[in-house]
Amino acid sequence: MIPLNSIPTEVIRKSLVPYQGFVMPFEIDLTPRDRAGLYSIREQISRLDTAKQAELRIDPTPIFKIFVDLFGYDLQALHAGGGESGVPAHDWNTYGRPERLPLVIRWRAFGGEALLCFGGINAYQYYVVALADQAITPHLLRVLKALESIPFTKAHVPTEELAAGKVALKTKVSLGSSPFEPKLLSATLSLRDDDLESGGGDLVRQLDDLRFSASWQKRGRLSKSTALLQLTWHRRVNGHAGIPWQSDYMPDLALDFHAGDIIPAGLIDHVRRASVDDAEAVMQLIVSPEFTTREELTQRFLIEERLSVRQTILDPELAERQTFLWSIQDWSFRQVVDHLGRGGAGNIHLHAYFSRDFRQTIPAELVDTAPTQVFKNGEVDTSRDVLLSVLQRAYHHTTELIEAGDYRERAMVKGEVIVTAIAEARYGQGNRQHVRVCDLDLPYFAVYRGLPVRVGHTAIGWREGMTEALACDFHMDLHCGTILYAALRRVPVPKEWKDGTD
Repeated sequence: MIPLNSIPTEVIRKSLVPYQGFVMPFEIDLTPRDRAGLYSIREQISRLDTAKQAELRIDPTPIFKIFVDLFGYDLQALHAGGGESGVPAHDWNTYGRPERLPLVIRWRAFGGEALLCFGGINAYQYYVVALADQAITPHLLRVLKALESIPFTKAHVPTEELAAGKVALKTKVSLGSSPFEPKLLSATLSLRDDDLESGGGDLVRQLDDLRFSASWQKRGRLSKSTALLQLTWHRRVNGHAGIPWQSDYMPDLALDFHAGDIIPAGLIDHVRRASVDDAEAVMQLIVSPEFTTREELTQRFLIEERLSVRQTILDPELAERQTFLWSIQDWSFRQVVDHLGRGGAGNIHLHAYFSRDFRQTIPAELVDTAPTQVFKNGEVDTSRDVLLSVLQRAYHHTTELIEAGDYRERAMVKGEVIVTAIAEARYGQGNRQHVRVCDLDLPYFAVYRGLPVRVGHTAIGWREGMTEALACDFHMDLHCGTILYAALRRVPVPKEWKDGTD
């Protein structure tokens, strides 16, 4: 078994083209004594220490035996997780720690590739999460259906199976679920609790492949809808793969299907695409606690103790910086391109992701970074926003590398811009702001789209009058055209900038 931080994320992003995502809850068999202490596995020994109070040990043999029974794999090879499966051209790699969660499996077989992740989003809710390309999806569905036969259902939660015609849809439905349970999948398929034999079976048969890619629920007799099946879809209003935790908000899409209706293939594909984002979001929740840094814990401590003055900010500058930071996290793709991509490679636009560490930056870290009024060249001018500048520099650095990789020699007229002294004073050194990209001396790991990535670059910005520079650590995914903003922090102003030699 290979450690989690050795997952070849960049290799996987190039080879795996997700076609469908899957999320399935499961239960771990524990004694009453162990279950009583289950909460400890998520708690640190101290609030500023990454070490946990307890660990959860599991035996993955029942999971691995499903693959052995279905595909003839060698059980010992699966436990070793070094790439061999016992069947030629079927590769199997496991990542994590022996007999611990989370467990990540990279499975390549049948001309396709899949990622499976086993773990919990909290101490009591555990899920099998998977991403698969189109070639391996039918085989992964066989695995999930077999896994569903293992008695994973919580004994204390009343459930029932829904069946339709000749197709037994083995869907466990919680009849007394709490409204505060997380809604992990964007799409919800609601079945009427009667008259399924009168046409409902045909509808369910069209959606059988989505049994682990959408939430299924039973609609009561008092429902106002006369449809046999109702599909609702909830957009991610939280932004950046956030999980919507409330189930009583209005859906963005609601469609009714009656007996004899044919569900459009494009709509089914739409649910599949949404399930990929959902699965990545759940993987993010499972894997990210393994890479929490002390700096991030310190930030959370300050927020929880109200020492960051997050709730009520009397200082206008801190209030403005906090509001601006929050607005950045809610930017749409077009807004990211407009605000951060301006001045970069014209034909390359990046999707931006923001880590939890970035999102929880305390406003005090951003002091003196807002635009200020300066007197320059006999005129009053507004300086640039240092926070926005470091984000832009990281964005442009990424697009420049992508452009350089795609560049081919072309017969073009070469040019050079000759800047006058007046323009240089106004837009160059006269701006008295410096931004550069540097390699981190001590790279670290963050989690991006559910997999660990190495954060090895930082953009540093400083202008005259600041006692410290602002640094933004980031990760570049050149293949997918995305950037992860991992953290904001204050650093000493580089000596060469103070000397004016930059």
